[in-house]
Amino acid sequence: MRYAHALWLAGKRDTALIVFDEQLKEFERQVRFRQTQSAGHFDYDIAGIYAVLGQKEKAYAHLRSFAQGGWPWGSLYLINHDPFFDSMRNEKEFIDLVNAGREEKKKQRREIQKLEHP
Repeated sequence: MRYAHALWLAGKRDTALIVFDEQLKEFERQVRFRQTQSAGHFDYDIAGIYAVLGQKEKAYAHLRSFAQGGWPWGSLYLINHDPFFDSMRNEKEFIDLVNAGREEKKKQRREIQKLEHP
């Protein structure tokens, strides 16, 4: 999908759309059938593709699904720098999703600290 994004940015949108479409089909198949332990993580990639394509409602739907999986460590940093989400980064829904993830991680850190220092 990063290759497709490079094509997209280079103005080769027809070719990029073909590659994006192939990736979407595979990622959605993985999510639908939960064929791997990390199938839910594909929601992040699907959201990124839809964000690049300007299909924000679909992007948000997949981001919400990804967030339900608990924002794996590092993903909150990544999403703030991932160019796939540049078109959404300043939107309220995006900010709210990321902030909710940050709050979840803060809670997890507090719980870990309680275990470490009873």
